[in-house]
Amino acid sequence: MLHDISHKLIAGIERQIKEQGTDAVSVDIFEWSHRSALDAIGLGSMGHDFQTLGGVDSEYSKAIKHMLPALFSLAILRPIMPTLYKIGPAWFRRAIITRIPSKAIKQVLSLVDVQHEQALQIFDQKKRTLSGMKYSHNLGSAQKDVVTLMLQANEKAESKDKISEEEMLGQLNTLIFAGHDTTSGALACIFQMLAEHPETQRKLREELQKCPLEDPDYATLKSFPLLDAIIKETLRLHPPVTVVERVSSRDIVLPLRTPTGVDAEGRSSTALAVPAGTLVMLSLRAANRDPTTWGPDAHEWNPYRWLEPLPAGVADARTPGVYSNMYVAAAQGLIL
Repeated sequence: MLHDISHKLIAGIERQIKEQGTDAVSVDIFEWSHRSALDAIGLGSMGHDFQTLGGVDSEYSKAIKHMLPALFSLAILRPIMPTLYKIGPAWFRRAIITRIPSKAIKQVLSLVDVQHEQALQIFDQKKRTLSGMKYSHNLGSAQKDVVTLMLQANEKAESKDKISEEEMLGQLNTLIFAGHDTTSGALACIFQMLAEHPETQRKLREELQKCPLEDPDYATLKSFPLLDAIIKETLRLHPPVTVVERVSSRDIVLPLRTPTGVDAEGRSSTALAVPAGTLVMLSLRAANRDPTTWGPDAHEWNPYRWLEPLPAGVADARTPGVYSNMYVAAAQGLIL
């Protein structure tokens, strides 16, 4: 799948260059990253080709692209969101929100409606396809996209473990939005770093030109050390998700690498008690730029650090988000 998307990406950029017909050509790499990420996530999770690399600009692709900036405009509401979620059923919360005289809120609602309608159409289509295969006893030929697998798993689950179609649609929309934005952002950052470091870009080009295959598999992609190092270093310095939230499932005591605070008796704390149900926010960006872990050049883009044994502090710290493997495979395939 990634091979096909990579070829379409290259063809699209080449077509744009030819259409401009000038010596100095301007190519919006972020736009192409957005298109390639959406097509990849659409095929992988929905089994649906949005064809954005082919020039199709649907209302859905536009809604996905504009959703994150629209959400940022509502950042002031973030602290009260957990409370809002507890106010009545979804239809009641929607009725309240639609009455708020805010242009930003109305924009977000409009974008959400477009995404929900598209997801619902694809979801219903998948259900009809599976139903037809079940009737003809041909389930073995079903697609292996996330929607199909989710429907099959939900049908086999016990009653107590089944989830509603509304929940499945919510999971699907979240997967598409989160997967698209993080992947396109990661790709854009990688290309930006290469543009700012032409010597490293030259070395990477020399490395990739040695590839004997037109459509290399994952094992071949992993055999290019500089390509792998560039992706890891970019994800370290510019993680697609800068902060993650987790809720502790049980009481736990977390040891601190560096003692902090001093009590009345002059003793510093070496651990932190976290009760069950506590919301914990982890800053991946801060952890990935900590000089204690990465050394004095922690804030610099240096992919060559990955070509040597990593500092002991990196292995000992078990820093979250360093590898961000969910984005590495896609980035390797699309860059090559």
